[in-house]
Amino acid sequence: LNQKSIETILNTDNEFIIEKENIKLSRHFYLINDTISIEYFVFQPEKTNKVGLFYMGNSSNIFDFVDNLFMLSSQTKSKIYVINYRGYGKSKGTPSFSTQFSDNSLITNEIIQKQNKLDFVIGFSLGSVFASYTATENKTDALYLLAPFSNTKELFKYFKKQNTRGVKALFRPFIKFSADEYLLNVSNTEKIKSYKGKLIIMHGNADKQLPYFMGQNLYKNSISFDKELITIDNGEHWSPMLQENWKMLINKIK
Repeated sequence: LNQKSIETILNTDNEFIIEKENIKLSRHFYLINDTISIEYFVFQPEKTNKVGLFYMGNSSNIFDFVDNLFMLSSQTKSKIYVINYRGYGKSKGTPSFSTQFSDNSLITNEIIQKQNKLDFVIGFSLGSVFASYTATENKTDALYLLAPFSNTKELFKYFKKQNTRGVKALFRPFIKFSADEYLLNVSNTEKIKSYKGKLIIMHGNADKQLPYFMGQNLYKNSISFDKELITIDNGEHWSPMLQENWKMLINKIK
């Protein structure tokens, strides 16, 4: 993004942000109630063949993914929605698992009503949990999980092996969401057992934030007859976003 576009996102509530590669990037707001509005972004190609939803990682923002999403939208002719969680960007409120799942459901329902379909869902890092829930609840045809999270028990076990102790250490990658809710409510491993569509998991085997065995766990527990685990050799947590790996993902979505 150029500096003007960055300033538009940061300092204004303008709807239109930029057009690039024949893709229009715009910003919108979904009103949850009188005090909570959720910011979301739309990557809109000239002609739409598919509709997708992308969930960011917990400690990331739209600037981390914008180039990837322009490329994805352009090369697959996909209209892509990106939700800013509560407390992120211009979204109001405090991040919480107790509210985020319901927020996602409301916004996804609106997307489906507008577009009459939702072809695929992508989730990166902690966003993989939201992606699995959305894809399962809406029986989406395809689900793509990048450097995904499986369950808390596995993460505890991993950090203990790294000589790291305590809940605070466990949740270092997940700064904004409260640890107690996370521990009580979230298991991507269980959710993936209910998803029957196409499943692609891409994970680096040198990931130190959400270790590779989490992707293996999800693949093992998936009931899909059309599933694939793509291993990025020596790949770290952000490796799925590297251009050669992202192009691989685009080819899968095509």
